[in-house]
Amino acid sequence: MEKLVIRPTSRGWIPAVLVSTGALVSFAVVFVLALGEFDPPAARAERPQGIAQVFSPMAAQRDPLPAPDAEEARKEPAREIGKPPPKPRIPDPPPRRETPPPKKPPPESPYDVATKTALPPRPELPAPAAPEMKEPRLTTFSEKILPLLDAGCMSCHGKPGLPVGGFALTLPGKSGHGAISRKKNFDVVVRFTRPDAPERSPLVLKPLALEDGGTEHGGGDNIRKSSLEYAAFVAFAAGAEPQEVRPLADAGPDQAVETGRVAKFDGVASREPGGRRLKWDWSIALAPPGSEAKLSNADGREAGLKADVAGTWVLELVVTDPSRGRSLPSRVRLRARTPAKGAPPAPSDARA
Repeated sequence: MEKLVIRPTSRGWIPAVLVSTGALVSFAVVFVLALGEFDPPAARAERPQGIAQVFSPMAAQRDPLPAPDAEEARKEPAREIGKPPPKPRIPDPPPRRETPPPKKPPPESPYDVATKTALPPRPELPAPAAPEMKEPRLTTFSEKILPLLDAGCMSCHGKPGLPVGGFALTLPGKSGHGAISRKKNFDVVVRFTRPDAPERSPLVLKPLALEDGGTEHGGGDNIRKSSLEYAAFVAFAAGAEPQEVRPLADAGPDQAVETGRVAKFDGVASREPGGRRLKWDWSIALAPPGSEAKLSNADGREAGLKADVAGTWVLELVVTDPSRGRSLPSRVRLRARTPAKGAPPAPSDARA
């Protein structure tokens, strides 16, 4: 008995594949129906999406998720799967509260609340008076300022035909101190004053030393800020009454001599504002050890001292005006040295 052998033809595999595919599809449908009823997409979209609910409807029925509140559902609308969540909305900052301007005090009532009568008007205080600006006085100029100018300024500014910097005074003397000459000099000097700022007056700054804030002056430094002359010029420029100016002592420059020689000192640069005669008083303030030297002509304009030892002396000069008093002391130094061997002798009045 021959065996029946079924030989597939070249086209027999197609039906076999179709049969196998149909069987698999049928098996899958039966499996899904066995797990539960078919879950349509519309019903699945209404529920919160989760892995258990999508792939296991029966598990979702066994352990259902709580449904969101209706109010929360309205606040947070459903979003599609796969889209990023919307960015949270940042609330607007609260409106800035501006500080109200301060309230103005209510105007003062013109009536007395208690008596209901009209109050008298409040008196207004008068405005402060402007400071009175005084002008320099001719009398003050003639008595206290012109003598200072005679002593320190006439050598350059005493030529009316050739004024220096527009500043020219009448020559000193009886004619210069006459009534007409005083008025002319006063008119010239007043132009160089500033009553509103007396310290800035050219009359004050020109003779003032540069280190004290003075300006360039061809005549040199004549006054210092600590002197009474400076105070007198400032007071005159401001229109006030200057205080009395004392005489000024000037002992001259420092000197150096060899031992055994005589040094001479001259106080000719001392002056008195009124041009009066001065009294002289020389004294030794400091002497080197072992010295017994004495001053010669100590009450005259020129004094002398013989250096008996090597060292340094300090001499003082004070001048006196009977009507204005004593001046401040002016000091000068004398240095004495031993002469070198074989050196020619130095003159007795050698100056440093």
